[in-house]
Amino acid sequence: MPLPAQKKTAFSIVGSLHQTQYDISKRQNAFGLGIGGKFSYKLARKLLLDVEVGKSIFSGTKELTVINGKPLYSKYGITHAYLGLQYPIIFPLSLASHWGHYSLDRESHHGFRQSALLAFSKKEKIHLRISFDHVFQDNELRKGDWGYWSSGLVVRLF
Repeated sequence: MPLPAQKKTAFSIVGSLHQTQYDISKRQNAFGLGIGGKFSYKLARKLLLDVEVGKSIFSGTKELTVINGKPLYSKYGITHAYLGLQYPIIFPLSLASHWGHYSLDRESHHGFRQSALLAFSKKEKIHLRISFDHVFQDNELRKGDWGYWSSGLVVRLF
């Protein structure tokens, strides 16, 4: 989120709702909740460097998928860390692109997030964020990538 002219840094909390879109099967898609913290540093007049860390909990599924005789369990918890850039296009819209590390199922994966943020006021302390995360994965059971939509609030604390 853009910073006032005199500030170079900001810290925000992030709360979000998630819906996975493409997993190994439609039965594996789940709903989730997330929380995190975001640090922003002003690189130029309108360009911010963002670092975000957070945790998401997914509802999972009651159906167990078996592939090659091995159980494929649903994702229940994901930890993420992102680094990227945010650019305010025109008030109240900002766009952001982040590269990230995801930890799930005791494995590490990389991916990216594309986001649009809408400010609620000129002070830009609260933003609505709509984003999509694409996670690269390829292991013995999960062949192919997966992703999820998120919507939530980014609230600047200081």
